[in-house]
Amino acid sequence: MEEIPEEVRRFCDLLKLEVVGKPEYKRLEGFTYDTWVIPVRDEGTGEVIRIIKGHPVTAMHLYRIARIVNKEHNPVNVLTFREDYEKLLKVTKVPTRVDVRRAAEEAERVAPRPKPRPAPKVNWRAIKGFARRGATDLAQMERAVETRRAYVLWGTLTALKTRTDLTLEELTKAVEELKEAEERKAKGERVLTDEDVERLWEEFSRILREAGLDPGRYKERFDAVVDVSMPYEDNLFIVTDEARAIVAEKHLRAEGFRVGIPVKKFSWKYIGWGLGAIKVQLMSLELAADERDALRCYNILKKISETSQTILDMLEQLPEIKLLKKATKL
Repeated sequence: MEEIPEEVRRFCDLLKLEVVGKPEYKRLEGFTYDTWVIPVRDEGTGEVIRIIKGHPVTAMHLYRIARIVNKEHNPVNVLTFREDYEKLLKVTKVPTRVDVRRAAEEAERVAPRPKPRPAPKVNWRAIKGFARRGATDLAQMERAVETRRAYVLWGTLTALKTRTDLTLEELTKAVEELKEAEERKAKGERVLTDEDVERLWEEFSRILREAGLDPGRYKERFDAVVDVSMPYEDNLFIVTDEARAIVAEKHLRAEGFRVGIPVKKFSWKYIGWGLGAIKVQLMSLELAADERDALRCYNILKKISETSQTILDMLEQLPEIKLLKKATKL
């Protein structure tokens, strides 16, 4: 703190920003005077960027206005270098449909999907409509992340989760096997044996090893998707689909994307990653609906609901969302 000049301290106190390094006083390209370059933390992503006290008169291409989050969780606009601005965009960037499809094709190559059982009572048109509307909502949520508008994101995501749960409920009613599994789950009945679980783990591990991944790192994800109220054949569909999703994530990571939420502490970075996961899930849902794969649609809808709830829980750590919920009694 002793190394922070009073001029810089007052400037950052006004913006409620935390200085996390030694400021530099120098002449930047495009400026007609010496100015301060100050490393601060964007509380919304946890990333450190360099902000500039002042504004250039030329060489505008070297700089950008970035919207970051201060210590009071309010968005503020600051001048920064173009590379710092792009760094912030990168950590919240959501993969495109092309990126997702390419990753899904690679996962399919490693583990081809078996032919699903017919489910004649399912309203496939409604499920496809849900997936398409979800993609539209996701574009709006991506813009909300980019502009740090928590209200917009919370409202849109709440509506998406409600529709997800309703779609999941209708699908469960339409498929007898799913309805029976839900009834067994409610009664605490188990149809999956320990030997079945071991066989499922072996198949899950085989797919990951063939993709060059260590199965042990994903044991928690295996345990989370295994459903003891469902028979072995249904669980085999579920765990192989989860293994394919992990392989697809590997390829998205290689392209610089993250599609999972590592911790539940609020961060715009993690919210961006969570929206990436939902985008992958929505595209998978559309493909599963085209193939009329009821069990896979069921599993994907559950994931969308869980991911949405995790993001909502993170957003509800913000003071403004707490006030919104209190005012609207939601």
